[in-house]
Amino acid sequence: MKSKRDGIKSSDWKKHSNKEQSRTHNKKVRKAGQKEAKIQSSEEDSEEYNQKNNILQFIKGVNDGNYAQSHKYLSDVVTAKVTQRIAAAAEKPLF
Repeated sequence: MKSKRDGIKSSDWKKHSNKEQSRTHNKKVRKAGQKEAKIQSSEEDSEEYNQKNNILQFIKGVNDGNYAQSHKYLSDVVTAKVTQRIAAAAEKPLF
């Protein structure tokens, strides 16, 4: 490593020598992360809402004796659950 004796200042080694540049960069990164988190949470919320709604419709269909409609909602719920579990298992490494 070079030191001050070699003519290099310690501030030259920093990523952002200017504090203002560093602050604006950090703000941009935080805002981008927050937007991404909001998008993901809204997608997850809508999927969760759809599953809950399908379960409620399934129960209503069984109570009313409308078995064809309840079968449709039950198959939607099961398909979504299986798809989620496959996606979760696919992310895990095999070895």
